Amino acid sequence: MLMRSAASLAAGLLIAAAATPAWAQPACANRDQVLDRFQAKFAEKPAALGVVSEDSVLEVLISEKGTWTIIITGSDGASCPVASGIAWENLEAHAGGSKATQAPGETGRVSPQLLAGIENSE
Repeated sequence: MLMRSAASLAAGLLIAAAATPAWAQPACANRDQVLDRFQAKFAEKPAALGVVSEDSVLEVLISEKGTWTIIITGSDGASCPVASGIAWENLEAHAGGSKATQAPGETGRVSPQLLAGIENSE
């Protein structure tokens, strides 16, 4: 079920990225450079993150004006914007209020170096 959801999300992101004009798709770069670019241009900051695979992380950057960007960062430190938009809205937190959740049966086989790099740069 979780794999199907992840595959659906990935397909949706690819469709969204394909729908974005080529001139609006910035090139991949070092994560810090990508974050600096979106902070300077749109005042967007990291607001959420989730593990895509054992060597990549998805992050949502949002601004107070409601603009948003989704980036994927690989274990090599390169981040690529995959989707962006307007009118971001935070939904009510899930019951339990935990910082992160993990589906039953998931092993959490994420590269510790990848997560350490993300957590240390914030």
